[in-house]
Amino acid sequence: MHSIEGQAAVVAEVQEILSEFESREMHIAGIPVVERHFPEVGEADMTYLALMFVVIGATLFVIYRKVSGVLLPLLVVMGSILAMNGLVWLNGDLVNNLTAMTPLIMTAVGVADGVHLVTSYFILRPAYRSREELIIQVLRKNALPVFLTTLTTVVAFLSLTVSPIVPIVELGYTAAIGTVAAYVLSMTIVPAGLSLLSLPKTRKEQNAARGVVQNYWTDSLASFVERKRANILVGAGFFLAVSAFGLSRLQVESDMRLMFPATDQVVLDQNWIEDHLGGVGDLDLVFYGRESALDDIELSKMRRRSEALRIEQLQSASRFNDNLAELEGLVPKVGTSCRVWYP
Repeated sequence: MHSIEGQAAVVAEVQEILSEFESREMHIAGIPVVERHFPEVGEADMTYLALMFVVIGATLFVIYRKVSGVLLPLLVVMGSILAMNGLVWLNGDLVNNLTAMTPLIMTAVGVADGVHLVTSYFILRPAYRSREELIIQVLRKNALPVFLTTLTTVVAFLSLTVSPIVPIVELGYTAAIGTVAAYVLSMTIVPAGLSLLSLPKTRKEQNAARGVVQNYWTDSLASFVERKRANILVGAGFFLAVSAFGLSRLQVESDMRLMFPATDQVVLDQNWIEDHLGGVGDLDLVFYGRESALDDIELSKMRRRSEALRIEQLQSASRFNDNLAELEGLVPKVGTSCRVWYP
């Protein structure tokens, strides 16, 4: 039962047994429970992907008022997710609690790439009579900017691969693969789909096409930035200074309970057990030495102290250090092995 799979199977059986006693208050906690809960939460998060597609599709339709403006960016997103997962899983990788988020990340990357081309198409379309020339111009205006965006994004994701934590490494190269796939699909599927659309023929159609994407707010924004450039730079500098100060005060949080909502049942169970019985985590202290180094009296003394440590509730770090120093004092330089479980 020392394997993660074995522990997960036992936890599942225990939870099934406890579910039969709904009339009684039952609580289960511990590291195996939390480890089993991580993939459950990751799988639940993936169910939000469909809802995200609906929200993004509705937003794109409001912007473009065209079905093509909705379908083409979403095709990029779906294609990049399929390509990313397919290539990574062919390599033998399994989904963990971090890589389960990559489909959600790809929605942002894929939509951004597709929207660049679709927006340029609708802005330029009234000025062209040749469909081929229009598509060529759309690609000329977007291929390099989107490529540079993709390149910097890939580098940012790959920077995660220097981490010693395997799930973070897998998140880095998985998201990088998806980002490259999104660029390739944006530069192929989107232009191919746009080339199937008809060009406006009448003046009324041209005006309607021009109205799909308005530039009025960007003109106002450019004018505002030009007039207030000094204030904007000073404000940005102040914001960066405050952010740098806040960065110096960051601390790494390792409490796994804080990785879930306070209302999560696993967190509630663990808090209840700790409040009423003591800690649910364990710390193993193992000392090694020659078997003949200690006599029976010393071994009995170590066992009694180990049992005392087993039932004591850890109150503070200083108390733990005192107990640890006391236990180490019982082990001579050439002692036998002793395993201690600390609650």
